Amino acid sequence: MSLPPARMPRPLLDARWRQAVDALVGGDADAALIALDALARAGHAPAQCDLGRALCYGVGREADVAAGLQWLLRADAAGEPRAAFSLAVIGLAGIWIARDAGTAARRLRHAAQAGFPPALRGLALALRAEDAADAQRISDICLAHAAARGDPVSARLRARPAFRMDALSPLPLLPEPDLSRGLAPPPARRTLCTDPRVEVADQALTAAECDLAIALGTPFLRPSATVDPRTGAAVKVPLRTSHDAVFDPVVEDVTLVAMQARMAAFADKPLGCAEPLALLRYGPGQEYRPHRDYLPPSRVRPVPEGGAGQRDRTVIAYLATPEAGGETAFPDLALRVPARRGDLLRFDNLDAAGRPAPRSLHAGLPVARGEKWICTLWFREAAYRGA
Repeated sequence: MSLPPARMPRPLLDARWRQAVDALVGGDADAALIALDALARAGHAPAQCDLGRALCYGVGREADVAAGLQWLLRADAAGEPRAAFSLAVIGLAGIWIARDAGTAARRLRHAAQAGFPPALRGLALALRAEDAADAQRISDICLAHAAARGDPVSARLRARPAFRMDALSPLPLLPEPDLSRGLAPPPARRTLCTDPRVEVADQALTAAECDLAIALGTPFLRPSATVDPRTGAAVKVPLRTSHDAVFDPVVEDVTLVAMQARMAAFADKPLGCAEPLALLRYGPGQEYRPHRDYLPPSRVRPVPEGGAGQRDRTVIAYLATPEAGGETAFPDLALRVPARRGDLLRFDNLDAAGRPAPRSLHAGLPVARGEKWICTLWFREAAYRGA
């Protein structure tokens, strides 16, 4: 007769935990979650973390955010660095709990000091925006340690010009980053049109942030589809010839959340109103022909009925400047916005009365040379994430 988890020695608990995680990854969610629940109740902090994340994000069963957060908090209190990192991401987003950049920074530092690769990567990028004399050196060291610990995103970032490829130095005592700087709205915006409103924020993203979004999303790219207005189904049509990926909240990190919070501030919308962030890549000759972002009625649940409503606003982040072409054009407004790395573009899809605005017609013009990379957030009228 096997021992109950509460009486198992730690090596056996660890083995059972690894089996449960393998089952979860392999698709046997029911058995995995039952095992994780038993291990979590026995006080196994890694299992508490994985159970908490599964419950928060609805992995294998309907989401239970309140229960998931409690398990993550218990794992964090036990010193589990992955739980600290998850809570840092959640705390920075400010959707399930009130945003607290200071607490998120402390948790990020703890997870990074413990050697958790995504936390090392997040701390590295946060430090690049700081003016402290040692910030850039420590940033390079953190990214090098994340890459050495097997993080492929960090390895890709290390090869970018913003980071040095020095030999691996010992990990120092890490500082607590100022994450609030990454949440602030762009300091200035240019209004290109008022009906519908079209605005640009110049150089609102750093080069490192742009590279991070590309590196995180590239493995998930697929040929783009669009919505059939009659059926609401996603279909592949000549209208849209790019590749895209939608970021699952499970893979988001502090940098990506901070970017989205800044995009939301530029949109004058809460981040909770945004659909998941989308990454798009356009190669030579690829385009998105004239279209509007508001959805067909079949895909909209009105706000009075408890839904998130229509897409009322769009924000595009330009991550890479093509050598030629790739502008965002508004044919009815006689506007063309260059796809310049680091810039944000915002435009309204509804008029002041909340009706679809036909003049929001826009297109991603064909790329003539090079590649164009963008991230897009579509904002609903009311809460979408966590609703």
